[in-house]
Amino acid sequence: MILMARPSTTWLTRIAPCPSAEPDGFPIGGLCGQMDTSAGWVEPNRVIYDHQLVLFERGHYRLLVDDMGYDCPEHSFIIIPPGHWHTTTCLENGRRSYAHFDWQYQPAKPNTPVMTFHPARPKRQRYRHAPDFVPNGVIHGAVSSPLVCLELMTRLSLMLGNDQTHERLAGRGVLLELLIRLLDSHEQSTRPQNRQAILAHKVRCLLDQTMSQQAGSIAIRPLLASIGHSYEHLARVFCQQYGLTPMDYVQSIRIERAKHLLRHTDDKLTAIAQAVGYQDAIYFSRLFKRLTNMTPGTYRKG
Repeated sequence: MILMARPSTTWLTRIAPCPSAEPDGFPIGGLCGQMDTSAGWVEPNRVIYDHQLVLFERGHYRLLVDDMGYDCPEHSFIIIPPGHWHTTTCLENGRRSYAHFDWQYQPAKPNTPVMTFHPARPKRQRYRHAPDFVPNGVIHGAVSSPLVCLELMTRLSLMLGNDQTHERLAGRGVLLELLIRLLDSHEQSTRPQNRQAILAHKVRCLLDQTMSQQAGSIAIRPLLASIGHSYEHLARVFCQQYGLTPMDYVQSIRIERAKHLLRHTDDKLTAIAQAVGYQDAIYFSRLFKRLTNMTPGTYRKG
């Protein structure tokens, strides 16, 4: 029997999940991402050598794992272990996010493929099986905190798509949080959903993601409009959760970056101001002093 209906989750205290490393020649971030599919799309029958987590953001899918069917509607998930033949069919236009991982660190075995498609014979000796304390077989269920979990998956994808070792190592923490939120049935059943906290978290993730990709000026109001609420409402919710507005939050990030540049580079003040998103160095200096109680020059000397 390979269907798991969320048993006791004390085993989660023992996991230390690691995103799977891409084999030589495989694109960076290729083992974690998103895919939009149209009704009728079919993923060929295959086996994998690690574990794969799939979140179904929207649409409707049907999976066959060793000829056992799994219905995967919007806001559901499935974890497929190595060595099980499986195929996916999209029943309604949808989006799925995926991440390959191991429950604990396992060094990659030489010449291990990412997957093997039928009718080729898989290399069974290269399967990276879960530790004995992890429930055996497929784990499948509903996502009770879809916004939070989808944001975590998006963040994980961005971190694993980065070729910097620090970002990829930090992705382990994001993967751990994601798996715990999906699998800890006790937490899911006893903790009520705080819609305002989720919304504020969504705003912060969007700001963090944008700031990590764009150092210059950012139009915050149009950016947050993509969330589907007025800026005034988002600012009120964000302030209730974090004690400052989204604009103030962005300013705080810029000032922290400026502090780093002042202490660790010889760049001129004008260049630093532009690097963190301010075209006017005089305005930047006044803002820096207002938020830190010292001028940029004084901070640099300290």
